[in-house]
Amino acid sequence: MQADDYQDSLKRSLDKKATPWKSGVPQKEPMTNCQSCGSSILDRNNWGTRKDGRLSETYCIFCYRNGIFTEPKLTMEEMGWRIHRLLVQQGNMNAREAASAIDRILPVLARWREGSET
Repeated sequence: MQADDYQDSLKRSLDKKATPWKSGVPQKEPMTNCQSCGSSILDRNNWGTRKDGRLSETYCIFCYRNGIFTEPKLTMEEMGWRIHRLLVQQGNMNAREAASAIDRILPVLARWREGSET
């Protein structure tokens, strides 16, 4: 995954109402946010892919390809820092608001949920 592509995707999702980062709460059904990074995946072109090539509505293409995470060793803390930096850089939230939103949202996303084997 190229860092610029991921950042562009997350930046675009921050401008949409579907992203949980705007409201500070995770989105409910229909699942419109990547369950790894929280970015909006309303467009099928941004969906990840399963091992058999079918599209995954659960994860974005930057987080999940061919049935595996693009960065399998990435921790929730590392993902949180990436998102935090982008939220603050884009002026969507100040540092404290971004940290609070990340603390509420990331742990409930499927990839990071306690006991999740996704």
